[in-house]
Amino acid sequence: MKKLLLLILLAFVLSPCVYSQLTNEDVIKMTKADLSTDIILSKVASETANYKTDIDGLIELKNQNVADTVINLIVFKQKEISNTVANDAKNNGDGKGHVFEESGIYFMQNDSYSSLDPTNTTSSRGKGVFQSKQMVQLEGKEANYSLDSDIEFYFNFDDASKSLNSSNAAVSNEGGYMWFGNSQAVSPNEFKLVKLKQSISLIQGKKEQREYVAGKINMLGQIDWSIDSKYITGFKYEKVTGNTYRVYIEGGLPSGQYCFVYTGNNNGLSYFSQNLVKVYDFGVK
Repeated sequence: MKKLLLLILLAFVLSPCVYSQLTNEDVIKMTKADLSTDIILSKVASETANYKTDIDGLIELKNQNVADTVINLIVFKQKEISNTVANDAKNNGDGKGHVFEESGIYFMQNDSYSSLDPTNTTSSRGKGVFQSKQMVQLEGKEANYSLDSDIEFYFNFDDASKSLNSSNAAVSNEGGYMWFGNSQAVSPNEFKLVKLKQSISLIQGKKEQREYVAGKINMLGQIDWSIDSKYITGFKYEKVTGNTYRVYIEGGLPSGQYCFVYTGNNNGLSYFSQNLVKVYDFGVK
């Protein structure tokens, strides 16, 4: 038993980057080729698989002279795989049978899910005399994706250990799609849906950039880091699984350019550092 556990541990640590899907037939083939039990155990422990472990499957393995230690490991591995699949469906599914493998903002297009790409704002500038508006801009006149007005989104977040005992609901993961600086988003409620204004070049008379008001500063130097309400579009959301939320807009979205903005973006940023903001942009036909 100790030897078996050691083989499993080594296999997980040294497992290759490219995995094959092992089946009962593969194990039977290795057994008939007179590979040693240790080699077969190592292979079974290190590969992803889809084993048949019902009564008939186990009897067939035994009839083909597969070692009991190998059969035991196959049963253990398949249970582990099944538990992982069930856990993913519980925490990262859309409630309709699809499981999201990574965090992201997803939408359905051509019968498959795609994710919105994060993009950084590239420039910012002030407008006004007595009260200067801070404009956050996105390069280009339109987003990569053009979606239907009744589009629904699925926000899939990374696992996070949240605690109401912490004033900032501290989380335990680091890095990733839904990370913004030192902060991790854990709910759609931390985002705003912003309708972007397309700015016009005074020289060429063309819509070249998209922008929104990210804050204001008055003559006394007082700063209000809140997105101008006239740019904000409301949305609804519901939790469908542990880390996944369905986000929808009642009545649909009018044609235009939009982006999801993480509201924690503004925390700790200076008046001239709004180009550090990460947003998820899209267009509506």
